[in-house]
Amino acid sequence: PLDVEFWRRQTSLHGLSLQSILWRSFQTFIIFLYVFYHPMNILVRITVSIGLIIELWKVTKVYRFVARDPSSGTIASDKDR
Repeated sequence: PLDVEFWRRQTSLHGLSLQSILWRSFQTFIIFLYVFYHPMNILVRITVSIGLIIELWKVTKVYRFVARDPSSGTIASDKDR
């Protein structure tokens, strides 16, 4: 998908919001729980599971870019250090 292709090419977080990425991952996780605790078609479960895996992959990619400076509490890119 285009989403995965976009994230593969990312080399920085310029123009991206860390909070929105985390929020979307959280929402996808809630949907995942709902789908697995209610009777759903297996195709729906597979699709939601793949979506969750992609969202978690994005979070790990974001945390490779981000380092938290404990003295100032700011977020800096790996290239800024």
